[in-house]
Amino acid sequence: MPKEFALGQRVRIKREGGGTNRRVPEYARGGTGTIVRSYGVVTGNRHDHAEEWGPLYGVLLDPAPGSSGERLLLDVHAPWLEETDAGASEAV
Repeated sequence: MPKEFALGQRVRIKREGGGTNRRVPEYARGGTGTIVRSYGVVTGNRHDHAEEWGPLYGVLLDPAPGSSGERLLLDVHAPWLEETDAGASEAV
């Protein structure tokens, strides 16, 4: 069972992972951010969720170094996420 995360928790998107769920864009892998929304487990959508991919979270990614400072909100399933230190930040 994938780990569950709390609102406000700092996370990192894994560079590789997620099992059969490959729906994390390359540019977001390795990025850090904050959980800002929890959707729970998505069910009943045979087109997008034919398998159990664990809880789905809205992650507000930190701006990439040297960027304009814009932040990206990305929906990511739990198997792609890992805990990170509160002060840690890495390029998105």
